[in-house]
Amino acid sequence: FLIFIALTISCVLANNIILEGADFYDGVVTDALGNTNNAWIIKFFNPRCPHCRKFAPIWEDASDNLDQEGLNFGELDCSRYKPVCDRFNIWGVPTVMVFKDNYMVEYEGPNSFDGLSEYILDREYEQVEPNERAFIPPA
Repeated sequence: FLIFIALTISCVLANNIILEGADFYDGVVTDALGNTNNAWIIKFFNPRCPHCRKFAPIWEDASDNLDQEGLNFGELDCSRYKPVCDRFNIWGVPTVMVFKDNYMVEYEGPNSFDGLSEYILDREYEQVEPNERAFIPPA
């Protein structure tokens, strides 16, 4: 019983949403036309990938500690939702992408808490030149 309570509390406190493929078509993250409703920072991963497993605690720390920055944090398992990952040209994992204002921007910094935190806190994704942003492709 105590384990159930602990798991329930940890799920409520987690700021990282486990996304499904439909979330990229029904308007949660994007709609079928590629329009965004909110700002999202999303980790695309494969649970069997050693680099993804190493990055997981860094991602959890970032999503738990940086949620006040006005971003939604989510993650998508590319082994389960390959068509979504293909739609966004995700070919290597882990990949972190920001979806905002109908654009997507790939995080290209180090897979470290400090690097990811700096990117988010300094809102570096907003400083990317328009020609370096990618329109979100329609489904």
